[in-house]
Amino acid sequence: MRAPSIGVTEITDPGALEALRPDWARLWERCPDATPFQSPDWLLSWWNVFGRGRLLALIVHRRDRLVGLAPFFVDGGRPSGAEKQGSVRRVLFLGTGVTDHLDCLLEPDYADAGAAAILAHLAAIASRWDILDLHQLRPGSALLRAPLPPGWSERLEDQESCPVLALPSRVEDLPAAGATLAERVRYYRRRAERIAPLRFETAEGRDIGRLLEEFFRLHAKRWSVRGQPGALADAAVRAFHRRAAAGLAERGVLRLHALWLGTDLAAVFYGFLHRRRACAYLAGFEPRFASLSVGAVLLGHAIEEAIREGATEFDFLRGREEYKYRWGARDCWSRRRVLRHAGAQPSAQP
Repeated sequence: MRAPSIGVTEITDPGALEALRPDWARLWERCPDATPFQSPDWLLSWWNVFGRGRLLALIVHRRDRLVGLAPFFVDGGRPSGAEKQGSVRRVLFLGTGVTDHLDCLLEPDYADAGAAAILAHLAAIASRWDILDLHQLRPGSALLRAPLPPGWSERLEDQESCPVLALPSRVEDLPAAGATLAERVRYYRRRAERIAPLRFETAEGRDIGRLLEEFFRLHAKRWSVRGQPGALADAAVRAFHRRAAAGLAERGVLRLHALWLGTDLAAVFYGFLHRRRACAYLAGFEPRFASLSVGAVLLGHAIEEAIREGATEFDFLRGREEYKYRWGARDCWSRRRVLRHAGAQPSAQP
């Protein structure tokens, strides 16, 4: 059987990439392994807030059909007009830094051919970059198995674990570890209810903005007790999440759960649910209620809600914190593939 004829074109203008948003969203929906982190809502928000260097989005097409998208940018480079060598020019994914799963989007029928075409296009424009640094790739990524173009070298390594909990169809059927912790969470819930009534809320519509700001506040408050700023201390990071959360909420992907203890907001969970996969991104809780384990109570609620909605796995995302394994999660390692072409600067090592 002949391999499908695949073409690759570039988008280097941010306005043109924004104009691609509707087609990009439809491609994202067609890719069964896509996560919220490959959506245009997440990545265009990232570029609008953190974008640097030169945009290099590669559009993969078969005839007139969009079948893939590799959202890259080139970071670093030589000053304009300089004759001496400048910094190493790295091709990176949009979303680098704040994103747990990075990858291109490729329709399943064109995954291998599309990944090979992406590398072939980068080989053809090798004078414009030195290192292709592919972070946070999940084990099944086509970019991990794409053959190297002639003269390229690579380094392949495990990067970070994103522990994943396989979900049953009922909370009662959680694995032994998770069932034990779920029972303990129910005890925490009863203990808290002796102080004040408990109420869970899932933000919708206009409530999303309000609850997101409360999430920022509680997250900062939690970390300030430890004398640390936390992941959301930077105003740019909060601006990014406002944009991304709004877009993902419109697609029905955002899951912003809150736990109220009487009239006090005790904790907020910020995560996603897409294609029967739930993700726990971050949470914040009121330090005054730490002894009541309100964070664990809300996480247990988020897992229960994911099961109720038909999710088959709960991805705790990056980090090997002990509480994830107490639920019965298993390590799922992301991989990093760093590639260098033969003409790269001598200082650029894979």
